[in-house]
Amino acid sequence: MADGELAQIIDAAHDAIKDRPTMVSNGNPQEELAKAFDRHADRLDAAAGGLRDVGDQNNLGPTVEGEAATFNIRLGAVDHERSLSRTFKAQAAEARSIAAAYREIGRQILRTEGANEASINRLIGS
Repeated sequence: MADGELAQIIDAAHDAIKDRPTMVSNGNPQEELAKAFDRHADRLDAAAGGLRDVGDQNNLGPTVEGEAATFNIRLGAVDHERSLSRTFKAQAAEARSIAAAYREIGRQILRTEGANEASINRLIGS
């Protein structure tokens, strides 16, 4: 294969892939995932906080049915062990736990890659 023909093939390949996303990650992907889980946890905490006043005021009237409905709304939104508020808080805690796990994975990868790089440099004499 002539050098000119090889250069054309390489140029054609470069043209074909120039607009495609790169598979090489820029930065730390584990930290980016961890930040996304932290943002998700913050949104869940905000949603749980927004529920704290639900069912405090009876807008259904001073009847037995109105009081019962207000109590049930408050129970389902805030007070029950499986209420929306507690579910959101539990999910936020789980998201923060996942974020911490991703950060630990990132640290382990960096330590492993650093050790591998040092071993390779030692072998090739750099």
